[in-house]
Amino acid sequence: KMPQYPVYKGYSIEGNTLRIHFENLGKGFLHPDPVRGFIIAGTDRIFYPATVTVKKKEIIVQSPDVPHPVAVRYNWANHTDGTLFGASGLPVAPFRTDNW
Repeated sequence: KMPQYPVYKGYSIEGNTLRIHFENLGKGFLHPDPVRGFIIAGTDRIFYPATVTVKKKEIIVQSPDVPHPVAVRYNWANHTDGTLFGASGLPVAPFRTDNW
């Protein structure tokens, strides 16, 4: 079976964190610490760099500047610096949870 890019599947909000779920993930993530490329916003629609916690099958993002998150973006820029890969070695595809 050919390896596939991990792609965004959905998210849930838990307090001041946003939990992101993926498809085609395989055995988890490959990443340096800290993970770069995530930004997070609240209802004001202002994005801030996010602190990222990597779990086996999901990513948890938060920022002290965003107490009530509603949206997250990964590698959503012309010049990206994302450092998140699936266990297959393929990069996580860029995504956003908002439609602004």
